[in-house]
Amino acid sequence: MTRKDQTSRALFVTGAVGSGKSTVLDHLGDLLEEAGAPFTLVDLDWLHRTWPPPPDDPQQSRLELANLQSLVTNVLAAQGDRPAPSGSEHSFVLAGVLVDDDQRAAVTHALARPMTVVRLEVEPDQLERQLRTRYTDPDRRRHLGWHLGVAAAMEERLRASSVADHVVPVAGRSPRQVASAVLATAGW
Repeated sequence: MTRKDQTSRALFVTGAVGSGKSTVLDHLGDLLEEAGAPFTLVDLDWLHRTWPPPPDDPQQSRLELANLQSLVTNVLAAQGDRPAPSGSEHSFVLAGVLVDDDQRAAVTHALARPMTVVRLEVEPDQLERQLRTRYTDPDRRRHLGWHLGVAAAMEERLRASSVADHVVPVAGRSPRQVASAVLATAGW
């Protein structure tokens, strides 16, 4: 293991479906770039979205972890031994749904580095509004019912879980403000 592997870190933004994780991830990238900090953004949804799902992995969780592990290896190989800008190490910033300690351990193992988890907290009425706004296109409207059905229950499950190290309320903040609060709360 190289020094880079031992000292790089990861930040995982979790939250219910529709809480704004992907949008906040994009703003986290902007803030880190402005600070000159080397990073890789990973929206975990894109590491497992295949159809049909493998018969032995219907939730595609093993596929997601294998792809994540390969991505980390490939990014670090591409970075080589050159010094990182501003003396900081390369960081991995992820967005996805993380609901329990077993899942957290599996992601941490795939990343092979310490990981801080920040949960975006969204009130149920705001969560519903955000989902209804997202699925206005007639071609996508068919997904709205499923998302509305799971979002509130997922938010409650996440609130009851101890998987997150920190919680950042979303209410009354722009996505960039939420991203800034995520970095500050995580000590980045």
